[in-house]
Amino acid sequence: MNINSLPKDYRSRLLRETNCIHKEPIPSKTLAKLLNACPKDSVQDIHFCTTPELEKDEVCEEQLRKAEYIEILKKRIPEIFKSFVKYSGEFEYSLFLDLMFDEYAGESPFKEMFPEGYPTKFNFLNIDERVFKFVEQNLSIGFMFLFGTDEDNLTLVVPEEFIEIVDGTKRSMAGFHDYCKVYANLYGICDPETVISKWNVNHSDNPLTKSQGIAAINECSLFTRYFTNYGVCLCNWSVETPVVMDNIIESRKHHRPYRPTSEEFNDWLDYTDDINENLAEFKTIREHFKKHSDNPAAAEFDALCLLDDLRIGLEHPTAIIERYRLQIGFTRIDMDKITPIISAIMELNNKARLWVTYGNTSNELSPSQKSDFGMRDLKQNPSVDRSMPKVGRNDPCPCGSGLKYKKCCGKMVN
Repeated sequence: MNINSLPKDYRSRLLRETNCIHKEPIPSKTLAKLLNACPKDSVQDIHFCTTPELEKDEVCEEQLRKAEYIEILKKRIPEIFKSFVKYSGEFEYSLFLDLMFDEYAGESPFKEMFPEGYPTKFNFLNIDERVFKFVEQNLSIGFMFLFGTDEDNLTLVVPEEFIEIVDGTKRSMAGFHDYCKVYANLYGICDPETVISKWNVNHSDNPLTKSQGIAAINECSLFTRYFTNYGVCLCNWSVETPVVMDNIIESRKHHRPYRPTSEEFNDWLDYTDDINENLAEFKTIREHFKKHSDNPAAAEFDALCLLDDLRIGLEHPTAIIERYRLQIGFTRIDMDKITPIISAIMELNNKARLWVTYGNTSNELSPSQKSDFGMRDLKQNPSVDRSMPKVGRNDPCPCGSGLKYKKCCGKMVN
């Protein structure tokens, strides 16, 4: 794939955000010259340096001194790619084959997956951004190499040995990564059993045991940009510190998890990043930041940070607004221009899926609806099918909440 197929602003971001310098073509097989690992225990922090030997700056030289990790990476990256092939969703997998193996697209397994050609249903509104983020992530992990003579003649290359991995890996677990992404996005912190239970409900022909599911989540966390796994729980990437984790867990003790409808869940599987980014209020805030802040280039990042601040709930929304007024420079703007931003932030707080309320929006937790929780659940479960397999009181609830049966749907039966 020639990088020229991406919009120019994405190409520029790609160069900047993957820490690349490009002066001359370098064969893709010379992995040791291309990959420069930073922390020994981190696969994410890989940077690329294709600058000729005589032109290396001090930063590249420092990175190249860490070449003792290259041999480890040469073994790890193919294994990580194998996990990607095994668990990635249909869009990511087909995009990888279509963009990176052009000459391979007419052969197995791509031909078997899409006998009538590349599916038209992947016509997302934000397709350019999604392709960019996909490329950026796989560059950072090391699935792809980027080389060329100048910015307009850069080519993405996948090592030839990866073709054997594509041919030899079964995709019976295809899409499991997206299940993890949805719940990490919805809850911020999620019990692995919630993901496993939902997967088993939708894949009764290929159910997972708890140990199999946790192993799959661990593998997915190697290549994803959406979540990480702390052993006992699955966390969104924005949930970075124990303080934040403790605050989220403590704040939602009195809330029941929001259970997405099948339609919502299927829609969220296709979201690029965040299930809240399509809210009109979020888009309004982002546009206000671009128009009025001291640093318009950081508007997207600032808007995402604000969204995370609201969901994590470490501060009251009014305190968050005041902090952003000072940080972004809104204090010098007329109040009549500030009011719409403040209104949009408050409305975003009401409509966003909040981690501190277990994926519920503030509107859904209004007093008139809190008392209605049990009644709504009873209406959705008018009868109990005694022919179904018996669920023990201490077993995970089949509904996917992550709670024990006796503390969830078992209450309605008993």
